[in-house]
Amino acid sequence: MKDYIMKLISTINKSIGFQAKVYYNADYNEYVVKYYDENKRIMSDNTWYYTDDKEDAINTAYKEIEFMSNNKVLSD
Repeated sequence: MKDYIMKLISTINKSIGFQAKVYYNADYNEYVVKYYDENKRIMSDNTWYYTDDKEDAINTAYKEIEFMSNNKVLSD
């Protein structure tokens, strides 16, 4: 199995601790948004967001972090 190297593009934080990190995967020419809970534990990979548009990835990360923060979403 090949390990894919992803470059960190952006990190989005909110005051109560949720975090999103936007990565670029050159092997697939796509951006991946990974989410982290209040304890900085990575959330399930079924919550990750994939797109080929950098602006879309960053905007989605901000919107999802805002939603999680406002609704105090709990990770698995």
